[in-house]
Amino acid sequence: MTRWVVNLQAPDAADRALVGGKAAHLHQLLTAGLSVPDAFVVTTDAFHCHFPTPNPIEVPEPPELQATLLHELQRAVDDHFPESDTPLAVRSSAVAEDTAGASFAGQHDTYYYIARNRVADAVRHCWLSLWSAHARAYRTGREPVSAERFAMAVLVQRMVQADRAGVCFTRDPTGKFETAVCIEATWGLGAALVDGRVSPDRLLLSRNGSVLRQHIGRKRHKVAASRDNPDGSRLEPVPAQQQGVSVLSDEQAQAVLQQSLAAEAVFGGPQDVEWAFAGNRLFILQSRPITALATGSRGVTAGQTIYPPGAWILFKPVAENFLEPLTPMSVDLLSQVLPASIGRFIDGRCYLNFRRMAQLLPFKWNNRQLADALLLRGEAPRLKIHWRKAPVAAAAGVLAYLAVGISWHRTARLSPQSFEAFAALCRAVAVDARYDPRDALFRLFLGHGPFESMGRQALQANISAGRYFLFIGALRSFLARYAPDFQESHINHLCSGEPDMRSRQMIDGIQQLAKVASEDPQLAANLRAQAPDGYSELLASLPIEHPFCRCLADFLDNYGHRCVREIELATPRWREDPVTVLQMVRNYLQENLHIATDRHSLHLLARDALRQALPRRWQQRLALYLVRRIRYYVTLREDTRHYHTMGFATVRSKLVNLGLKLVQDGRLRVQDDVFFLTWTEVDALNRGELDWMDVAARVRQRRRLHQSLSRQRPLEMINIPDMDPTSVHSSEEPTEGQELKGHCASPGTAEGPVRIIMDPTTAAHLAPGDILVAPYTDPAWTPLFPVAAAVVVEVGSYLSHAGTIAREYQIPCLVDVSDCTARLRDGQRVRVLADEGRIEIITP
Repeated sequence: MTRWVVNLQAPDAADRALVGGKAAHLHQLLTAGLSVPDAFVVTTDAFHCHFPTPNPIEVPEPPELQATLLHELQRAVDDHFPESDTPLAVRSSAVAEDTAGASFAGQHDTYYYIARNRVADAVRHCWLSLWSAHARAYRTGREPVSAERFAMAVLVQRMVQADRAGVCFTRDPTGKFETAVCIEATWGLGAALVDGRVSPDRLLLSRNGSVLRQHIGRKRHKVAASRDNPDGSRLEPVPAQQQGVSVLSDEQAQAVLQQSLAAEAVFGGPQDVEWAFAGNRLFILQSRPITALATGSRGVTAGQTIYPPGAWILFKPVAENFLEPLTPMSVDLLSQVLPASIGRFIDGRCYLNFRRMAQLLPFKWNNRQLADALLLRGEAPRLKIHWRKAPVAAAAGVLAYLAVGISWHRTARLSPQSFEAFAALCRAVAVDARYDPRDALFRLFLGHGPFESMGRQALQANISAGRYFLFIGALRSFLARYAPDFQESHINHLCSGEPDMRSRQMIDGIQQLAKVASEDPQLAANLRAQAPDGYSELLASLPIEHPFCRCLADFLDNYGHRCVREIELATPRWREDPVTVLQMVRNYLQENLHIATDRHSLHLLARDALRQALPRRWQQRLALYLVRRIRYYVTLREDTRHYHTMGFATVRSKLVNLGLKLVQDGRLRVQDDVFFLTWTEVDALNRGELDWMDVAARVRQRRRLHQSLSRQRPLEMINIPDMDPTSVHSSEEPTEGQELKGHCASPGTAEGPVRIIMDPTTAAHLAPGDILVAPYTDPAWTPLFPVAAAVVVEVGSYLSHAGTIAREYQIPCLVDVSDCTARLRDGQRVRVLADEGRIEIITP
């Protein structure tokens, strides 16, 4: 007997072969008492009547719906939804989807706000999505779908007019919290989140409901509830005052948690649950098994990535500035200016060729010692020459000197003002229509040859400034031999940067903004009292001639090109979104804030101590020469980074403008889709050689992959013999008396409450005396440092930005503290003993 339509509540709806995976799961949830929208199902019997012998490879012609089905559809719609204006959602429910081995999440079509007279067309489109390009690509490389399982049912539901929606994983997909529940939420319909088009709020809860972590995403767009947007493809901007607001109240988060755990109990395993709120009413829209869980804190996920041949190790200087994957456009453009022989991007992260590095470094190191050296971890192993490698290393050294030796010498004596020439070049390239984004990148970072003014080669100068670690090593070795009792704190005071270092000037600029704000008591009170989501309105309410507005404009003129993850071209700059700056100004308005300002005096005292510790004049002269060189290169490294990030901001502005043009031309749907394409694809769109339909599936797939990779920690090592790639660390929370271990990047001791900040763009409030705990830091985090009593980061090194700035402000700093953002909690009282490389947990 052919069953064309089945009520979702009917017993027959439990038959996956008849109603598909999605509908069968919703039937089980409905039977268990969970809140599921009213629905019926167009069965696979109807599908087979229209596609008697479906072939997974050959795309069929769109069928004409049989009269019997049209009649059954009309009757089902009238019976289930008697109100004539009821909006409907028409959703695919393939037999092979929502299984433990293959979710097919987002691969088949869903249509929103479908009128009664368009249901039949939507059903036909859902059927045909079984052969869509992205569904066929998803099936490639997986176990073939059998003929009896290659079928599509269609779910017709009452449309949930969601004002907020999201997903809930009943097991933390990153693996850092083994039993935690992860909720992701965004404004509007959940399609934007599922397709990776927004950065959602992320909430980690224990199974009893206590909050473990909360990250508020910057939700710039949403898929609005609209009859004019049936496929959920069009995004609308989220009002600025709402972008940084938590989507869910505490009560709503608990409701999502309870319903998701109930779904897990129904199916007997970890679930990926889609949910939505219409007003205060919660609906469960889907529940599927989590197809892969991270196996440890480094995010190894089964069946997702096929790694390239060869052995690879994470490039620590990039990873210690941010851990998230780069977008496809950033990867594509940066790959064109970076030397391919020594590294590559894998899953959006930068890796070094481990075997090539083993050839180039002529030392007798085993794989573990070489890996630790490349990851800047622990004490450097003994430098014992491997003479068989020496000729290759020497030849490579000669070639490297020929390539960059000129820059090496020319950067030895540069004025801090030299790089204003690079700033002028960025301004000229930005307005020159002859430079497309790729040409701009080449012009700004490759230049016109080695003899171009060094003031126009900010990136090359930044790389050259990295030699300061050689001078630091030489100074430490010299003092260890001739002044073994010389204090570590004196070394840090000796090696601080010059007074006019750009990082210091940026902090001075924030302090000046706070000073101007404090002169207007009402403004200062508003900045202290308001949540960051209200800062845009607060700023808009001030007259343009207000002293604070003028001061902020001056600050953004100098530092508006900065942001977190500065080499990520998709990241908005402070100039585009100054809310982050205002959050930092609020920190500096706190009454009990004290920032160390006696750095120069401490430096002079350390110099006197150095002279007293070294009795011979030649020793003093050599040591002071090394100190001068260190201070020069530390300053050069920070200053050139300030300038070369202008180049990335310039390239971004051209990509943003090009994205806007492509949207206006109808070749892209969303402006920032450009960041999920390659340059070749965007250039072809701009030339009219490709259209939106040619790239839509690629954008969708890449957004979803990027969102998935963002939940995972990068592997430190890939395919390195005899090495554990996962570097799994315990994620159990420490109890009173336990310790965390790390490496000292700045000495000292501090005690205070933990303040975990995952992203300063959405949560940057720090009270004086707090212990700042972060996954990583980069220059955009700099204004937070003077407020903190100590800094603790998961990924870093002595040479990292965290260590450099902490030493500038005499703040204790520990780096490479594994999983510290997971193992510590906000408000815990800890004692940081940086000199000893450990953290004591005082109170749980």
